[in-house]
Formats: sequence, C-alpha cells, structure tokens
Amino acid sequence: MSSEMKLIMENWRNSEVVSESEGIKAANDILDDLEKEQQLDEAIFSVAAIIFAFFVKTAAASAMVSAIAKFGSFLQKKLTGDPSSLLDNIGLYAEQASKHLATLGIPAGFAKIMQHPVVRNYLGDDEATKWSNWFRQVEKVLAFLILITAAGHEIFVGIKEAGGGIEMIKQLAQKSGIQDPDSLSALADLFDRLVDGGELTATSVEASNQQGRLAIWGTIVKNLKDLVPKTP
Repeated sequence: MSSEMKLIMENWRNSEVVSESEGIKAANDILDDLEKEQQLDEAIFSVAAIIFAFFVKTAAASAMVSAIAKFGSFLQKKLTGDPSSLLDNIGLYAEQASKHLATLGIPAGFAKIMQHPVVRNYLGDDEATKWSNWFRQVEKVLAFLILITAAGHEIFVGIKEAGGGIEMIKQLAQKSGIQDPDSLSALADLFDRLVDGGELTATSVEASNQQGRLAIWGTIVKNLKDLVPKTP
C-alpha cells in the first residue's frame, strides 16, 4: 500500500469534522518545514515541489475526503435519476465542487505560500502572475476530479446513453472550464482506467462503498502531478 493511500485511509476514519483552515494548516506545515531545513534560503529551490507538496497534503487530508462525501450527498439530493441532467449541467456541478474546495481553505493556503517573502522575491511579479493563472486551472481540475469521485458512475451512464465514448469525458471537462490539453488527455486516460477496472460502481451517488471511493481518490492523489497542468 502506498504512503499516500495509508495517509488517506487514516484520515478517512477521522473525517467527521471539516476544518475550513485545512489549506492554511498545510501551507504553514510546509513553510515551517522548509524554514527549519533552511531550504528557502538556498539560491535554488523548487517552487513546483513546494506547491505539489501542498496539494498532496491537502488532497490526502481528512477534510478533503469528508468534503467529497458531503459533495456526494449534495449530488444525491440534486440529481433526479436521469444521468443526462448531470451531463447537461456539468459546469454548474463542477462549480459547486469548486466551492467545496474553497471551504477547505485551499485557495487561501496557496496564496499564503505565494506570499511568503522568499517565494515572492524569488518569482517576481510576472512569474507570480503565471503561477496564479496556473492555480485557477488546477482548481478546475481538482473540482472535476471530485466530481468523478462522487458521481463517476452517473457520468459514465450518461455518456453511454448519449452514444458517446470515453473521449466525451474531455468535452465534459472542457465544459467545466479545463483548458489544458495534457490535463484533458490525462483525465480521459484516468476515466478509461476506472471504467476498464470496474471501479466506477463505487462512485455512484447511491453507493455506500466508501472504501471503493477512497481507493479511487488514492489513485488520483498518486497521479495528481500528471493530472494537473504543467507548472509555469
């Protein structure tokens, strides 16, 4: 079992309470560790490594898995049993998933890292703007991944009923605001693997298979670097 999966499984068992400051906590932990190791004082350090450490930490947190469960409950109340209604309104549901991310403090945590004096001085204004634009796309990818984890089965059924193939997932992702071609391809590949592995049944809004959904999210966290757009 990977270290990412062990962390997620432990946090899933303690996921009753969602902390709105999860992103800030993760940012503080990462910046504290870096300062203790004096890595921020070195001439060369990787902003990308810092940011990905932040995303993995927040993605594996108990607050994240709790948010996914609550988002699944939200979808169960909203969907009428007609999968096409999910596909027709994919942008709205992805936006709702983004709101769940915001309650975890992920945008605030990212901003705190970017505002750290050493990071800010190292990047400069132009590079910082590129990273901010990158983060907006990452938010959309994370929201779509939450949507797949919470209702992937319904998405697949809707695609089949519409006579589409796996490639249709790219169109749906684009409707949710994802623009990066590599991310779109990676999302399609992920969805294809979940279909081939028979794992999507665990992602139905009606499913109570928390371990199955947890396994899918663990796969997502493990492959997060390939799923989000390339860093600036």
